[in-house]
Amino acid sequence: MFHVFDIFRGGVIIEVGNTKESAIAEASGAVALLLAAEESPIAPDGNDVSMKEILNSSHIPLLTSFRPGHKVEAEILYNIGAWGLYEDSRYEPLLLNSQEIHSEYPCLSDVVTLEGVETNTPVVLRGDSLEFLSEELAKKEDGQYVFVSGPIETVSDIAFLKRAGADVIILSRSVFDYADSRTYIPRLIEASFYYDNPQKLSTLFRAEVPEEGVK
Repeated sequence: MFHVFDIFRGGVIIEVGNTKESAIAEASGAVALLLAAEESPIAPDGNDVSMKEILNSSHIPLLTSFRPGHKVEAEILYNIGAWGLYEDSRYEPLLLNSQEIHSEYPCLSDVVTLEGVETNTPVVLRGDSLEFLSEELAKKEDGQYVFVSGPIETVSDIAFLKRAGADVIILSRSVFDYADSRTYIPRLIEASFYYDNPQKLSTLFRAEVPEEGVK
């Protein structure tokens, strides 16, 4: 069964906060953008300027996060122009039933485990370590569709998680801290396609400490 989020399968989504970052992400081959929480219109000090500028300048889908269960936030973000929505567990949840939101809008949700996740229902597995993420991916069943978010910043990180079973990788905004992000990010995205090719990975890999980047 086709799901609207299937268009991202196998690709990389990158968190961005301004048009400079979104341009680099799009040129690098990202399948979609995720608006950084601090730039969201629903943030305490937020406005819709960054979101609208990114929407007007990019040609790939923009996802925006909101508090789980908060239908009004979902409505606002979708009507501003978000392609899809993401119930982000880093926000304090309202502990409300989100079924109505998911039935009305393209929407992802965080999960802490893949146990019990329905097949053909895209979810975001978020974790603080590669060990946790790989352990949870080991529980993945046929038909489960898993986006992965966590401390993912290198070619080897992406290859490791793709081999473990991740369907889509979400990179945080921190990848723009690399001084050569315009050449580094494309290598990360290439790794998502060549994750099972050691020879190709060796040409993409270069250990490097983040320096002041595009921000």
